Amino acid sequence: MSTLARKTELGFILRNLDVNNLTNQQVKLIKESVLRYGLVVLPKQPITPEALEAFTKKVGNIVKLSFLKSKTIYQNQIDRLNNTRVN
Repeated sequence: MSTLARKTELGFILRNLDVNNLTNQQVKLIKESVLRYGLVVLPKQPITPEALEAFTKKVGNIVKLSFLKSKTIYQNQIDRLNNTRVN
């Protein structure tokens, strides 16, 4: 299945990617798309907190966002990432 890409008013949508099994070429495509469009959406990704962390490390650095002070449904994942040592 080939990767489908589409520009939207909000950013860029990349379909038919599996963030749990990305090739080097797909990682490069994601990075380039983020730089060009600012926001990239990868719909329908079943992902665990561990896989989210691994994906994030492939495409960039994990950054602690200090302005995220209110609890959200993703707070457990945010807390876990904030407590992970980044090399």
